[in-house]
Amino acid sequence: MKEKSVTDIDILALANKQESHFFDKKAKEIDGKKIQKIATAFANADGGDFIIGIKDDSDEINPEERWSGAPDKEYFNKIFQNLMEIKPTIPYTPTFLLNPKTNTYALLITIEKSDKVHSTSDNTVYVRVSAASNPVKEPQKIQELSFAKGESSYEDLVYKDALAEDIFESDEIKRFLDDYSPHSAPIDFTVNQNLVDRNTYEPKISGLLLFNDNPVLLLPRKCGIKITRYDTSEKIPEREHLKEQYNIEGSLYNQIHRASTLVSEIMSNIKIYTTKGLENVNYPPKLYGK
Repeated sequence: MKEKSVTDIDILALANKQESHFFDKKAKEIDGKKIQKIATAFANADGGDFIIGIKDDSDEINPEERWSGAPDKEYFNKIFQNLMEIKPTIPYTPTFLLNPKTNTYALLITIEKSDKVHSTSDNTVYVRVSAASNPVKEPQKIQELSFAKGESSYEDLVYKDALAEDIFESDEIKRFLDDYSPHSAPIDFTVNQNLVDRNTYEPKISGLLLFNDNPVLLLPRKCGIKITRYDTSEKIPEREHLKEQYNIEGSLYNQIHRASTLVSEIMSNIKIYTTKGLENVNYPPKLYGK
């Protein structure tokens, strides 16, 4: 582990530094729960520096008295033990800060922004917001955090309100497998392609979106296409400029094909004014078929 000597000027600067979205400081007597709370909050947000061995402003008014270093490095073993109990383990770099005058140490923990969602040993998720480490208790908020980090996606979720039969008994998967090589049974294909949970056979949202005949009946949101046409030259159209609106439902393949066809039809019928007069738009989008 790295070690760095700090001067009186360094110590005073750290003691005066205000806690923020990226920085926190605590006395060496900090308990394990607070260590995990601050560390997970940084990892779940944008990362940051966490110094243990400098009292915060509320505990010591005089900045020159805020250094509270430990007599040796072994004192901080409990810090590392608590960091190891975070689930999953957070990415961090420790640096010992040595005060040569008192021969005592503070510990700087540089915590990286993580691509995972971390929780403390009691399964609490925290996120750093400004100078606070706030708990995230709602399962939906934790799931949104996981989506934002790319740890999981909406499509990977198991949808417990649907049946596996909603995928492998659909007309869409039968149509798809007619042209699929090698020949596969619908249930074997859905399992092999990870479209259902391999233990419970509960369908995943990706499987429903791809192969259910009309997933909007099961998933009222995030599974359709809306095409809106405004008749105006304004960059930001108003409600009064709304001319046509179309809702497209069905499996993803059918949605994409129908949306492409519809946009082509709309564009081919639009007339615009040019220097030559009134003309049809001559640049319809390509059709993307099977």
